[in-house]
Amino acid sequence: MSKAKLFSSGYTVLPTILPPAPLSALLSSFPSFFQTFPTGNYPDEWHFRPGFTYPHVTREICNGWKTNPLIAAVVLSPEVGRGVCGMMGWEGCRVAQDDVIWKRPNVYPNSVVPDSIYDNNTGSGDKAAKSTIGFHQDSSYISYNFVPYKASSCTLWIALDDSGPANGGLTYALGSHAWDCYDVCGKTGARKNRGGAGATFMSAGAFTDPLAAALALHNAATGEGLELGGVRLETPEVGRGGALLHLQDTWHGSAGNESETRERRAIAVHFIEAGSRFRPAEGGGG
Repeated sequence: MSKAKLFSSGYTVLPTILPPAPLSALLSSFPSFFQTFPTGNYPDEWHFRPGFTYPHVTREICNGWKTNPLIAAVVLSPEVGRGVCGMMGWEGCRVAQDDVIWKRPNVYPNSVVPDSIYDNNTGSGDKAAKSTIGFHQDSSYISYNFVPYKASSCTLWIALDDSGPANGGLTYALGSHAWDCYDVCGKTGARKNRGGAGATFMSAGAFTDPLAAALALHNAATGEGLELGGVRLETPEVGRGGALLHLQDTWHGSAGNESETRERRAIAVHFIEAGSRFRPAEGGGG
């Protein structure tokens, strides 16, 4: 049933991925993932610095597997990889990237963020963003870099806390993986509507600005001949230690964590099919 839903809806729920022991180890060490790197390697992206980063926005590091053995044990797990291959029908897979993600409980109810945490150059639009993640397709920054492009990647989103609508869980546009209105173009992985109406989730603020997030999904739906109100959105509940698996072209995003008590921590792993190769550089460069 879960495999059938994956290819009909674009995502599926996998109830159990992490056993209690590694889950407990990850949770007890989670704050340190964003501050210290025992392997001596820094993450490729590091979006949280204590005393510097706004406390209410989403915290993230990319490719945590190379910074901490606890993360690597999950991301590089042969058992996890085999499970993904079984769901995707692949003979093998590799890790393209991981993301360690942390949405703190909402310490500023009703989107009221004190002016004191902002400097004088910060616009009020940031206050509304909170921990929203805009609607996007992972293919635009994962699959775009590889050949063949089609069906070359998927994402396993592993929940370290119970996740759902109350604490900013993932929301999917059902069936959007089958939309055929966008082409990969340009060096940035932007996606261009064949009918002419452009949309790029990578534009400024689209990952954290709710309006930009909605616009990206709206443009994609319009290109498919759909009204935004006709797009079926689903925010599944997934228990800690479980996971969501979604296809590369499935449109998804997440609202801010509105719970005043519940954390929302996760590790997302982007897998590529084993036969994928880096896309040749445009212009013949290396």
